[in-house]
Amino acid sequence: MSTCVYCHARKGKRLCPALDGLICSQCCGEHRVVRITCPADCVYLDANSAYQQKRAGERFAIERRDFYKTLF
Repeated sequence: MSTCVYCHARKGKRLCPALDGLICSQCCGEHRVVRITCPADCVYLDANSAYQQKRAGERFAIERRDFYKTLF
């Protein structure tokens, strides 16, 4: 079993090009771009950007609906 190259506690399942080894999904999600310098072509970085944009759109839709309720 190969451990995460970042935390050395959990099993590394994702290939991290920045750290040149396997990283666990928790460390990848928590530290990407913040503490780990991810390259632009990282597949997990692209997937995260799309997910975050979708979440922001959903939150905005809820707030917009509540705002319109207060107007009418």
